[in-house]
Amino acid sequence: MKLSPLFTILLRLTFSGNVVFGGDKSTAATPKFWARAEENPGKEAAEEPGVLPDLARNLTGRGLLSFQDPFPLSVLHLENPVDTLLVLKEGDGRFDANIGLANSFVLEKNVVVDAETYRLTLGGWYALRNDFYIGADLPIHTRGGGVLDGLVIGFHDLFGLSQGGRTSRPRNDFDVTVTEKDGRKVKLSSGVGLGDLTLKAHWNINSGDAFLPTVAVDALGGLPTSTPGFGTDGLDLGLALSLYKTVLKRVHLYTVLGITYLTDPTTEGFSYAKVGNQGVAGIEVAVTKDFSLIFQGMTFSKLLNSPFPLDQVRNYLAGGFKWEVERHCEIELSLIENLLPFNSSADIAFNIALTFRL
Repeated sequence: MKLSPLFTILLRLTFSGNVVFGGDKSTAATPKFWARAEENPGKEAAEEPGVLPDLARNLTGRGLLSFQDPFPLSVLHLENPVDTLLVLKEGDGRFDANIGLANSFVLEKNVVVDAETYRLTLGGWYALRNDFYIGADLPIHTRGGGVLDGLVIGFHDLFGLSQGGRTSRPRNDFDVTVTEKDGRKVKLSSGVGLGDLTLKAHWNINSGDAFLPTVAVDALGGLPTSTPGFGTDGLDLGLALSLYKTVLKRVHLYTVLGITYLTDPTTEGFSYAKVGNQGVAGIEVAVTKDFSLIFQGMTFSKLLNSPFPLDQVRNYLAGGFKWEVERHCEIELSLIENLLPFNSSADIAFNIALTFRL
């Protein structure tokens, strides 16, 4: 399996920095945001027992932005998580709701992608132990012509960017067509449908120390339960390794490396890459104890085996914020933009997420 250059660089990413740790490992403490833990760690320990202090201190951030590649052909298969930061006490639960909107455009000799995608994902987690959780996600997908073409065209004109053939097609039209090597045309229709149910497990393996990051692993399985045309007929498997590190109290660094395996890579007539990989690196800056700014870069391996350009890597940049509006209730707002190569991924995407700890 050939890895993209950016993915290879991310594999070599290491964390460094000084973190202030405190407390006895035998003392229970809930994973709090940095300011709360620093103000009165003894009080927090007495109020909410259940998680080791060193684990709590190294996981005091809010995590990366909840991003999944919104490209119309990407959503048909399992995608590894990008935001994997998770700390719960045994018996606790968490509910997640995620709404994404994306505009995608590709116009090449053998590929036409002119579409907007909407995704509502409902899911949650339950803590079997302080360091081990199980969960599930169910997405609802919508594909169509959308309303964002004018906004994207105006943005490109404003900054002198190439339209990439957008002005040659009807505005807010829908067309997803791939011409295979044998001349066969494969199309994706518009509509609304349920995606595949995803079952998942998360394990905080090691809490790290003043120099080493926390290490966590996520395992996922995508089940063929979707509405026809909105998922796969086979089982998809995923595995993600995550590293979390807190530096300078207000700064949190993250890396997530993942791999996926498709048992049935031929879906809706498209020939997907059987094995895929991803690399994510991001930084969170705590502006206040309840509000964080987050920036991240993401790279994904090729989506299809052919034709060009869908056999190229996909790269994105994202920025946004997370805000704890009420205790245990957090909202997220983010904007995602693609990077070179621009013709293998979604042009622009918006994401809103709500997390509520039960």
